[in-house]
Amino acid sequence: MMTKEGTEDKEFVTPRIAYPRIPQDILFAIGGYRYGSPEYEIERSLSDVIEAYDTRADRWSVVEGVDSIGPRVYHGTAVIGFDIYVIGGYDGEEVLKLM
Repeated sequence: MMTKEGTEDKEFVTPRIAYPRIPQDILFAIGGYRYGSPEYEIERSLSDVIEAYDTRADRWSVVEGVDSIGPRVYHGTAVIGFDIYVIGGYDGEEVLKLM
């Protein structure tokens, strides 16, 4: 139970939607820009890689076996249950408005 200072023991309940939906020990990095990689002809290119950082193991790994959304930057993400949704962004050719 949390109480707010100055109130008389009023209980503040954390809404269920505010609880973490995937392990809070994992951070996902989805798409973005790659800079200065010698395998690419241009200095900056778009990435379609999905990576996960495990804070307990202190290491990054590439997420395999997931359908790629294609290269994307400037996108938003949302987590519902155990699903991660990637919304909008830019794929190098056009501004995207769909998931």
